[in-house]
Amino acid sequence: LINKMHYQVEMVYLKNKENKKIVEINRNQVYINNKQPDTIMEQLADRISETIFPIQLQIGSKGEIESLENHKEIVERWQGKKEELIDYYKGEIAEKIIAKADNYFKNKYALKESLTENWFFNLFFKPIYGSYSTKKEIQYQTNFPIATATFEIIQNLDEVYSKTNKLIVNAKGESIQSKTINEAAIQYKLNDEDKSIFSLLGTFTSNNKKTQVEIYQQ
Repeated sequence: LINKMHYQVEMVYLKNKENKKIVEINRNQVYINNKQPDTIMEQLADRISETIFPIQLQIGSKGEIESLENHKEIVERWQGKKEELIDYYKGEIAEKIIAKADNYFKNKYALKESLTENWFFNLFFKPIYGSYSTKKEIQYQTNFPIATATFEIIQNLDEVYSKTNKLIVNAKGESIQSKTINEAAIQYKLNDEDKSIFSLLGTFTSNNKKTQVEIYQQ
């Protein structure tokens, strides 16, 4: 591995007045190669991203993010954090990063879409609960943070449970309309009781570079 990043998230399932499925997510400290961010740009990016949390998301029946529920609260947090960052981080690059972040925070739709650039949000909220055919297979198109290309995904529901009684969902695919072959393979293990995600392991290849993503329930 050239670089390794890890962090913990806490997720709580909520319900609002309309009985919609809402989850609240909080994130703990991010570590890069087992250290807290140490370069100026890493620190700036980390401080900007932490403003999002806690974040509340409405989740659809297939498991995908439908809307951002506490956008107003996030914007209020950002307004206070932005002035602090402007005072501390100087230079043209820092100004551009803060300005770009400001545009995302002000736009509810843009902020929701930007979540797909994060591996956790991108993979954890894929449509793994879709209606499977008699072949126990569904197909869909999606994107991953590793490449700008769109992927054609074939997702299968395994008929055999794991040794620890976990339901297994496998997703594989390649990029379409791309000169470079980008490949993706993800295995989800679901808790038998409520079908929540117990773990996922994803391997992604693009331009001969490989990225691995692992998420585990503690």
